[in-house]
Amino acid sequence: MRAATPAQPLLHTIGARLTIVAMGLICVLTVVTVVEYTSDVGKLRRETLEHQAKHLFDGLRSGRPPDFLKHCKRYPEAYGYRVFDDKNEILTEVNGGLFTDMPRYLNIGPPYLAYRHKARADIGLDQWLITSGKDTDRTHLWIQATLIGDPAALWREVIVEEVIEHVVIPVILIVPPLSFAIFLALRSALHPLSRIAECARDLAIEVDSGAPLQELQAEDLPREALDLVAAINVLLQKLKSMLAQQKQFTDNAAHELRTPLAALSLQVSRLPPSGPVEGLKSDVAVMGRLVDQLLRLAQAEQLAKAGFRTHDLRELARAACEETAFLAAERGRLLEFDEPSTPVLVSCNAEFIQIAVRNLIENALRATPVGSTISIVVSERAEITVSDCGPGIPDAEKPLVFQRHWTHRRRNGGGAGIGLALVQRIMDLHGGAARVEDREGGGACVTLSLETARFRDLARKLDVQNGVRL
Repeated sequence: MRAATPAQPLLHTIGARLTIVAMGLICVLTVVTVVEYTSDVGKLRRETLEHQAKHLFDGLRSGRPPDFLKHCKRYPEAYGYRVFDDKNEILTEVNGGLFTDMPRYLNIGPPYLAYRHKARADIGLDQWLITSGKDTDRTHLWIQATLIGDPAALWREVIVEEVIEHVVIPVILIVPPLSFAIFLALRSALHPLSRIAECARDLAIEVDSGAPLQELQAEDLPREALDLVAAINVLLQKLKSMLAQQKQFTDNAAHELRTPLAALSLQVSRLPPSGPVEGLKSDVAVMGRLVDQLLRLAQAEQLAKAGFRTHDLRELARAACEETAFLAAERGRLLEFDEPSTPVLVSCNAEFIQIAVRNLIENALRATPVGSTISIVVSERAEITVSDCGPGIPDAEKPLVFQRHWTHRRRNGGGAGIGLALVQRIMDLHGGAARVEDREGGGACVTLSLETARFRDLARKLDVQNGVRL
């Protein structure tokens, strides 16, 4: 199965889309500029000549040959220019034959710019002429540039310059501050949604830890967010009602079944020993364990209300072993217990940790052959491992072990698939984890990891110490 792509923050999505819109706007403005100039030939020709006249003057002032000179030499029939002074004396001329019957413009006044258009019937093209006056340090120069047909497509330089000057530069100057302003506005507008998302995450943590469900707050929210919060709160109310009904049903069923089961067990114990009677006793014992597990599972949901205290994990595991030692001896199995020399302190509910360890031992007793040994090991990493010598669990079924009502042939009957589900729930409520591995030499190892609870306890102690220092 392909892994799901992580969801992007809404601000990132909006920013990406605004970037796409800005790029699209640049493209549209570029297209509009190109269409505007190419649709008006006269304007395009005038702008082209004005552009070249400017470069001619810059070249004359700097002493570098202008680029227009290359085009004049390559297309002598299409491009030409000449420079003359106020005395009407020509200083420089290239392809002067193109200026036949084209007048010189002198003393035309500011802004010293004039255009001339002439239809050339002999070649079927139009000729355009620009006359531009430029002041220098010593004199006033006149530059005339002409073109016929523009075979070198000099108009493209004009369009590129216009796009850069009127599209790219304004966008660069406007878009960053505008984007920052939009970002601040969006972040402020989306803050209520971020607050709802944070409350929803806290709610999920509370639900997972067994804490009571709290409705989301609806203060200072826009109307759309109010509708969302109202819908979530309605669902929470229904969920609270369903959980309360489920818990009440489980509690009542477990308590009500205990009395008749105890009476039935007493009556069966009075029957003369026989094969059917022993089978009936076993069935009644299984039913008793099932009822007890159901009651414990219902009580585990209220674990968060009881609170956690600091306990030595060695003592809890040892107590669970002592409680099941007689049962193991009765069934012809041995219990082996190992613990570190130093305390392993964790923040937990002692009763439920003992229930989890006891369930693992009882599950291992059903899987381990007679005469075998069950090993219970407490590590310094706040882990409890219960190992058996049974048939083991296939890798494909390991993820299913802690699911409710899952059973396997290794149980040899006597199980209802609730004990390991209760273990998993207790670990979830403690922020711990349970995992199943293969035992070296055959069998299975089930490990309860409470390292998170250990760190939580250490952090609490440090906070207290820091508070005392302060």
